[in-house]
Amino acid sequence: MGVELPREHHCRWREHAERLERELGGLIAQQQELLERQREVIAQLEERQRDKDVEMAAKIRRLEVEVARLERQLFGRKSEKIKIPPAERELEPDEELTEEQLARRAQETANKRRERALARSASMSSDT
Repeated sequence: MGVELPREHHCRWREHAERLERELGGLIAQQQELLERQREVIAQLEERQRDKDVEMAAKIRRLEVEVARLERQLFGRKSEKIKIPPAERELEPDEELTEEQLARRAQETANKRRERALARSASMSSDT
């Protein structure tokens, strides 16, 4: 208060002002308690979130390693190459081929290889 009244002075306004000051002090104490509880809850939530972030980072890393392994397995160099003849050759009767037929078959094989190489290089350039 701006003016300090003597202690022996009592009136209803003074009593009202003192009661309001006590109420205000109580409200301020309650607000401080609430703020402290909120800070504790926020700290707990932040700790939980940090734990989840660590778990997610570990999971993401495991998945990245797994994807890299699968990509190497799928697209990487093979240590063994198995030559499997086309099904048409297996179904053909065992007879001698003429030079012309052998040349045609060689040309067809070369064309297929060229087409596959072009398709492979096109897919690799579109992936990057």
